[in-house]
Amino acid sequence: MHNFYPGGHPNLDSALERSYALVKKAIDEAGEIKWRIDQKGFYSDKNPLAPSNPDAATLAKKVFFRRINAITFTSRITVKDMKVFLSMLRLEPEELAQKGGADHVLAAGDVTGILLNSQSYEDLLKIKKELEEKKRKEELVKEEKKKIEAEEGTSTKEEESKPPEEEEKTREESLAELLERIKDEKDAIRYRDLAARIKDKCALLLAAKKHRECALALFVFLDHTNEAWGMPEGIRSMAAERITECLDEEMLRHLIARVGNKDEPMRHDIQRILLHGGSPAIERLLDAVIAAPEAVSRRNYYNTIILFGPRIRTNVEARIPNAEWFVVRQMVSVLGDLGDEGALDALESAYKHEDARVKKEVLKSLVKLPSPRSTAVLIAAIEEQEESPVRQAVISHGLLKDTQAIDRLGKIALKRDPFAEP
Repeated sequence: MHNFYPGGHPNLDSALERSYALVKKAIDEAGEIKWRIDQKGFYSDKNPLAPSNPDAATLAKKVFFRRINAITFTSRITVKDMKVFLSMLRLEPEELAQKGGADHVLAAGDVTGILLNSQSYEDLLKIKKELEEKKRKEELVKEEKKKIEAEEGTSTKEEESKPPEEEEKTREESLAELLERIKDEKDAIRYRDLAARIKDKCALLLAAKKHRECALALFVFLDHTNEAWGMPEGIRSMAAERITECLDEEMLRHLIARVGNKDEPMRHDIQRILLHGGSPAIERLLDAVIAAPEAVSRRNYYNTIILFGPRIRTNVEARIPNAEWFVVRQMVSVLGDLGDEGALDALESAYKHEDARVKKEVLKSLVKLPSPRSTAVLIAAIEEQEESPVRQAVISHGLLKDTQAIDRLGKIALKRDPFAEP
């Protein structure tokens, strides 16, 4: 049983991060995930999940024997939550009972995004507060014992330490501690104070080029900008401002490099962070998609660019004049996917490019911008001398289902050789 998730396995962290990325994406798209569990397996509503997978069945039995018959993954979930949950499963049922049960182990591990059975988030907070109170009382008992020992002469001055309260006053909080405090803070005044302190921490990290550490703060602020997180509007605005302030040139380069990495587990969140970077972010992304040597990286950059929507049309159009053919083709493709009819001027101009590959891409993009102007270009393209643009024009007309080109298409179909001279 203990070997189901072997601790220290070199692939465990990467596997967890990939699993987390998939779970987080599913939650962002469709809301929290709820599973029911019995000895035979996992179920979504009444539908069995991976019913023929023996590993899934073994895991379900393991979960069920720990008195867990339902699991809910919420938008608060983190990689740490998943690690704590899996660590809990490595405990034998007797060990788990001694620790107060699965819900107490999750609360002690500061889990916020996984709920068990009929538990609510408030129930989890209540258990956490009870555990904190218990810990505080234990510390008070230890402190009192030290005082008694000091009075009796059983400890020396060198062994004496500051009371915990005094240590708390003099010790500066780490970024991790500040992020933990702000995570669920909904009071605007306290949030503003914590956000300012986190901003100062991030400034030091950026100066020291510790971009990955600073990114942890951006992930927390990103959650707070999401309405689904339940933060007041004022706090959502403050969180967005803090993200923007941290996105200097080097931080943008760090995040964009991570977006292009095929194994990046946080790509979905990083993409959403980059949306706060405005024109500097889009310009660096356009540089990246043009320069990327690998197709996977180019696709990741491309998908990120499209998320910005029509507001970046002029940035994209500015890349077309005097550019190499492959750059023009990329920008034409982007203009089509942005879905802004304002790009028709640029697309009509790009169709005059001498390279047939560019012409073909323009005809593909026009399908995504249906209008009389798009139809006119497609009809004219049927009369092209080169075979590739004509074929694409025919395909594009078929996708548009436009009747205006029927006569010309009919003439092509009646030719013995569809692309021969009349």
